[in-house]
Formats: sequence, C-alpha cells, structure tokens
Amino acid sequence: MRKIRSVCVYCASSSRVAPAYFEAAQELGQLLARKHIRCVYGAGGQGLMGTLADAVMQEGGEITGVIPQFMYDNGWNHQALKDLIITPDIQSQTTHGRLVRRRHRFAGRLRYI
Repeated sequence: MRKIRSVCVYCASSSRVAPAYFEAAQELGQLLARKHIRCVYGAGGQGLMGTLADAVMQEGGEITGVIPQFMYDNGWNHQALKDLIITPDIQSQTTHGRLVRRRHRFAGRLRYI
C-alpha cells in the first residue's frame, strides 16, 4: 500500500457549529501533522477551517490553503498560512479545481463519530 502524502479536507468556515466538530477538526489536524500528511483545505481562518489549520500548524505539519481571489480580497484566508494558492474563482478551487488535484486522498466531510 502506498503512503498517503496529502489529504483534502472540506469543512465549514462558520463558527456556528457544535463543539464536537471543533474537537474533531483539532484532532484531525493534529493527526495529519503527526503522521506527516499534508493537509489541503479551503484556506479559511475561521470556524472549523481555522481550527483545522491551527492544529496542523501547532503540531509543525504542512498545510496548503486554496482560496478564490474574491475571498482572499475580503481577507477570509488564514493569515498564518505559508502555502497559499489563490484561484480566479470558486470553480477553480473546488471539485474540478486545485483542491482535488493537490491531494492524495480525499476527506469529503468532517464528521464526529
């Protein structure tokens, strides 16, 4: 079996999410960093996205944010990201775009089990 090098995670930027989801985002970020798996995500700095990114970076992991230009222009990106890809539009960011092409494995949703 090949080693997983990167995982794409789609999760909410909203802070109106049950605490269990924030705990799951933090655990996932820590796990990815500890296993030396790059996290590719939507580049947000708030909500589950921000929690995921903070956890990866606090553990010294690698994280890539992919964000459309208009969201970047509005300052919605995580300010501490060192690897940030800015796309022309949301279609370029999502399913048919760079988020999927930059990942090795895909996590469709963040669920707390």
